[in-house]
Amino acid sequence: MSLDTHKKGKRPAFEGGRSPERRENPEHAEATMSNTKARKDERGPREARIIEAPDSERQLLIAVLGYKTIPAEAEEVLPGDFSHPREQRIFRVMRELDKSGKLTPDELSERLKKGEEDGTRPEEGIVGYLWTLVGEEAVPLSILSRYVAQIKSAAREREIRDYHRETLAKLDAGDLDADAHIRESKEKLERWEATPSSDIKPVSAQLDEVNENIFNAEAKPVPTFSARLNKNLNGGLQRGKVLTIAAAAGLGKTTFALQLVEETVREQSKRSTCVGVYVSMEMSREELVTKSYSRLGLVDSGKIEGKTIKREDLADAMKRYREEVAPIMYLVEAREGMTLAEVRGIARKVKARLVKISGEDPGDVFVVLCVDPFQRLRTGEPEIDREEISRVGALGSGLKKLAGDLDVSVILLSDTTKEAAKIAEAGGRGGQGIIRGSYMATHTTDLQAEIIAWKEPDDLEKYMREDYGALVQDFPLANFDNYSLPVYAVLDFSKNRSGGRSRCPFVWQKAYNRFIPVGGDQTEHEGGLAEWEETWSVKLRRKGIPR
Repeated sequence: MSLDTHKKGKRPAFEGGRSPERRENPEHAEATMSNTKARKDERGPREARIIEAPDSERQLLIAVLGYKTIPAEAEEVLPGDFSHPREQRIFRVMRELDKSGKLTPDELSERLKKGEEDGTRPEEGIVGYLWTLVGEEAVPLSILSRYVAQIKSAAREREIRDYHRETLAKLDAGDLDADAHIRESKEKLERWEATPSSDIKPVSAQLDEVNENIFNAEAKPVPTFSARLNKNLNGGLQRGKVLTIAAAAGLGKTTFALQLVEETVREQSKRSTCVGVYVSMEMSREELVTKSYSRLGLVDSGKIEGKTIKREDLADAMKRYREEVAPIMYLVEAREGMTLAEVRGIARKVKARLVKISGEDPGDVFVVLCVDPFQRLRTGEPEIDREEISRVGALGSGLKKLAGDLDVSVILLSDTTKEAAKIAEAGGRGGQGIIRGSYMATHTTDLQAEIIAWKEPDDLEKYMREDYGALVQDFPLANFDNYSLPVYAVLDFSKNRSGGRSRCPFVWQKAYNRFIPVGGDQTEHEGGLAEWEETWSVKLRRKGIPR
């Protein structure tokens, strides 16, 4: 049985990720599960700064199985660099099989069952553990070097700690030879201070990989419903990139983000495997789905919330949502105190599930993750979480790393500072410093935009006339349904790399929970405006609304 057969979902012999031995022998299965649950205890107490090392080791093993050979990026890792005897044993056998050209899950299982050359038997449940690795997502080659560096760094820290413990034990026992210790310490210090070799390769040794990532056609951006937004995003939502959208309370950032994620993944899913994961820190699933029903059915959301509309009046919108949106959206109603690690785990599981179901390579699966608002997350480190500036800075860095490690597109919704909220109330823009909690989050995000909208239409129209005179003339707010309370809104980019125009104008129909891109270059489509409307479920010609 080859790994390719397994990845395509044709592995009846190991149904559900379990070996026949585990299915037919309940005692063996129970022992394997106990062994898995006790994994953290087996590793012993570990310091917080290397907490991710075991996960890195696991990901490296998965990658080797996924590629059926040991990639060049992992060649310099030694079995002794792994923190757990189980991973050490598996990697040692993998290396031997790699040299013989027989690196398959079946071959590896047989070798581990028989024991290694020293005649020892593998620990209980190791074969079952191996098959759990087979079913997981392989790490893209582009980030494998990061795991290698992390594993080697963790091994070096373990060596330093062990050395100091041994030294203290000798000192307590009176067996420490001071002169010998000084000479030995000098040699070890020089070795420990050296950067792991995986980090000091010249560019020439990595240039082919860099070029492959730059010109990878399969990783091209996914376009959104706004042509000008696409220009600011250099084509659309991108893997490994973080877009932060900030706005004062009540200016529509949740409405905009939900529409952006749903419409983008819905259209892209027609061509490839693509889903959206919306982590809501404040709103319930019912509130989010209500917004979607309102937008798809052009129904005042107040009527839905007030229970003054009949189910049959929403039937078409509910049917469209069930068929077109629900299958490609994950709505996560976050618990209070949800951590960054939990969000990472959710994104990893969703992508691994898609890879398994579709049979595609991880690089062909596109996931858009939105966290609303990201400041409500916790890092899991009490000292950091206690202070907002430190927490938000750490969250920004962690979510940027998540985007790169998992190869997903991340959208962060941000609260604003009190000063920025006052500026927004007066009809101005806050700029890059509007993110509440930490200016460091601005540095870690790849693109940052601010939603500017005015509660008083006259003030907004004055602003729009100055910058978009023709736009106001073509799309006067009076032509919209009065009860929908439309206003002009602008997505103003304060950080991007497009070099083009940064402002994206919209008409925000608050009651309908939708943003309508307006302006000549906002609705660009090869098939014209009618096809654009059909593609993005946005009808501009409604009750006298001009084209």
